[in-house]
Amino acid sequence: MESVDSAAGGTGSTRPAVAEPADRAGDRSERGSSGVVGSRAVGGRAVLRGRGLTSRAWFLPAALVAAYLVQVAFRLALVTSFTYPSVHPDEDAYLVLARILAGGRNTYMPAGEVLPGGYPLLITPALWLGHSAETAYRLVLVTNALLNALVMPATYMFLRRLALGRKLAFLAAFGVALINPVVFYSQFAMTDVIFPLLVLCWLFCMHAWLSTGGSRRSRAWYGAGSGLAASYAMATHDRGGVMVAITCAVLLLVLVLRWVPWAAVFSMAAGLALGVGLDKFLVHHFLARTHSIPSAVGTAVFQGLFDRTLLDRNLSRTLGQFWYFCTSTWGLGALAIVLCAVALFGRGSSRPNRVVAGVMLATLFGVALASASGLPSDTRVDTWVYARYLTLLAPAMFAVGLAGLVRLSRTALIRASLAAVVLTVGLTAFVVVHISPNFKTLGIVPWGLPDALILGGDTNDLHVLRTTVVSLLLLALVVVPVVLFRRKALLPVLVCVALLAAAETVAVTEQISKPWAAAREWPATGFMEDAGITPTDNVVLTWSTDWTVQKVLPYEVFRGSVWVQDPTKHLPAAANVAVVKAPDDQSEPLAASWPDAPAGWYPVKAVTSHGSTGIPDVVVWRKK
Repeated sequence: MESVDSAAGGTGSTRPAVAEPADRAGDRSERGSSGVVGSRAVGGRAVLRGRGLTSRAWFLPAALVAAYLVQVAFRLALVTSFTYPSVHPDEDAYLVLARILAGGRNTYMPAGEVLPGGYPLLITPALWLGHSAETAYRLVLVTNALLNALVMPATYMFLRRLALGRKLAFLAAFGVALINPVVFYSQFAMTDVIFPLLVLCWLFCMHAWLSTGGSRRSRAWYGAGSGLAASYAMATHDRGGVMVAITCAVLLLVLVLRWVPWAAVFSMAAGLALGVGLDKFLVHHFLARTHSIPSAVGTAVFQGLFDRTLLDRNLSRTLGQFWYFCTSTWGLGALAIVLCAVALFGRGSSRPNRVVAGVMLATLFGVALASASGLPSDTRVDTWVYARYLTLLAPAMFAVGLAGLVRLSRTALIRASLAAVVLTVGLTAFVVVHISPNFKTLGIVPWGLPDALILGGDTNDLHVLRTTVVSLLLLALVVVPVVLFRRKALLPVLVCVALLAAAETVAVTEQISKPWAAAREWPATGFMEDAGITPTDNVVLTWSTDWTVQKVLPYEVFRGSVWVQDPTKHLPAAANVAVVKAPDDQSEPLAASWPDAPAGWYPVKAVTSHGSTGIPDVVVWRKK
């Protein structure tokens, strides 16, 4: 049971212990035979080892920096053609909030409410430096790549906490950072760019905070880091509220049982308070600047959660998300769930391992249940098997699954893997029997199901059984060589994981991300060009304008403002462009679209807002 415990959370000491023979073999080559400064004779001279620029001590930091830069370059290479937001209204809302933080003008809030400002705060420099909507969006994607690639060194530190040797932890972290659930959302202005990194920092710091081997000062810093990571997550998206609630529960448990020094307890509380305060400050700032309303997501979650008539729907959606999580992580997510459950309920687990394992499971269930309760009832398949919300745990769980390959004995690995297969198959059966009958009346939105569609080999339809089979085959590809050949297979398997992860991510980008963005080019750029609207105009849009145009134009009109209201009834004084509903009779003159237009306003042209080949449905007016 000790090996299972190690896989789920480390050894409990501040400095990870490397106990497996495979790890020792990997570390000996890094440390040398003594681990101290030595020397060797070269041409009659003694050459110092362990000091100076040629020291091996420089190799690991240099390798991490180089790997990080490769990760950044990989992400940037995937998005070279992306120049405008295409996920509406999420991207548009975050971009508008960032523009306001950068000192831009107030405009219509695409989401209809103020969203948390943690992510807009991070991309504010891009909006400040960008001189146009296209340039700013490209800079946002660069920022995304820089932030999202930090998952690689963060996963490395997390794996070292799980007691992996440097070489294996490095290779595993490189592969984890390439999996599609991590990279996919960095291609858009979405909060999920930063969420996996926040979760890794949260878990790593919490484990170190609970470990008794560290000094009081270090544990205080770890506590502050864990609290701040959780609260900044709440300032980034409502899912972070689950992390804050779980952190508060752990803090209360620690207070009652006195597991942590008082200074470390207060530091975690201070970290929580700092992030929560930032969240409140940003929301207050946006409400004052935009005259909008606060986010209603939390209210929707609690209303759905306590509505007894929605109990079956909520549980079905929760299990549907579990199925997607397990398959999108190639079954390694399911293996991690098994290992965390063993660490939580099994004997012999250290306190940090047990608590962190419980925190990971609680977060997985809490986020899935909250999102299942809060998502509206619509006509999309991915509402039932949503991909996005559980990706915050994807790299941490994937890393735990890979750690199990290294840390578990052959027998324990076989048992844990079989349990993961049973879990995945059971979830698949539930989806097929209880959820999939709903799919017949629902539509496929590829962006919401990227991993499952690629694993299933069909970007137009969700094949639940095929996706599960491919996922379990990938799990077998990773587990079976380690079972058969043990440590000899570890390096090849981890290299294979990285290559497969990169290949899947490229496939998702080419077959889902790029077609998705291309299909939304007209609302983002075509309508403005056709209507003659410039980035400095102040535009009022009628409600009959295409929904997507309403959401994207507040960002694309980069230096001006946009209002969405009936200009024939409420015309803002600053407006110089009005888009009004076209006359029902196409033969009527353009002036008939606004008979009572104020003096100085004249019609320019009739255009379509529903696509370049549509029938003109709006008329563009300008002020002289």
